[in-house]
Amino acid sequence: MKFILALNAIGTRTEDLVALSRAAEAAGFDGVMLGDHVVMPAAIASDTGYTKTGASPMGLQTPWPECLSAMAYLLGATSRIRLIASVLVLPMRHPLIVAKSVQTMQIMSGGRVVLGVGAGWLAEEFQALGVPFAGRGRRTDEAIQILRRLGASGQVEWKSDSYDIPLVSALPIPEHPVPIYVGGDSEAALRRAARLGDGYLTTLRTRASLQKRIARLSTLRAEAGTTDRPFEFIGVPADAVTPEDFAALGEDGVDACAVMAWQAAYEKTDPPLSRKLDGIAAFGERIISAL
Repeated sequence: MKFILALNAIGTRTEDLVALSRAAEAAGFDGVMLGDHVVMPAAIASDTGYTKTGASPMGLQTPWPECLSAMAYLLGATSRIRLIASVLVLPMRHPLIVAKSVQTMQIMSGGRVVLGVGAGWLAEEFQALGVPFAGRGRRTDEAIQILRRLGASGQVEWKSDSYDIPLVSALPIPEHPVPIYVGGDSEAALRRAARLGDGYLTTLRTRASLQKRIARLSTLRAEAGTTDRPFEFIGVPADAVTPEDFAALGEDGVDACAVMAWQAAYEKTDPPLSRKLDGIAAFGERIISAL
């Protein structure tokens, strides 16, 4: 079982990311993950899917560091852990720009980058950026394929209603392509992960719910003919506390667990940095060392 420190939660201060990432590395975590929003609209009517009411827990005053910039900085501030985008809203960005950024990071870090992608849910954010919300699923699928081609050969040519790319190169490319994981709760996201992904990233879920996700992905991967491809399932467990709990998740097929370490995931609190650092160290001693 591997462990990922979730730094993509609301309330994590940008100024604390370096210290938290270094603490995670020292405590034995395999990686840290960062979320993504470019802007926060004043009015949000979109259904988040993350709360019981669908209301957004974020608002105009919620800070979000730019995901890829923060990942690059944290790669330079650490030496071993992976940096995981969880998840980059891919259809808000042009895939050539994303490819150039993540491939550069992959080369310079020695292969410590994981690009988690999602189709996005915040329609008002797309509107503010002048990007259509409709068709985002199709653009996400195509963008993943464009990223794959660039990662394999450094070149791509693509003609569709979504992207019109003449033959171009995007060199240099890393020795090993950047792994692309898919996040999202929808059936479409699961199908995308099965067809196009190297892994899947969940939201906060109970063990029973994670088991259902694993089973569904197994079925979808068999249907897509991708079961021979390496695939990592990263779960965010809502009810794992003891080493035995996490070991049981591993037996279920969860490859890595993403946790906040200092508190239950997604609590709307922002404890001081010292408490967070103590929580990371304690989690390493109590859970990671036991497994």
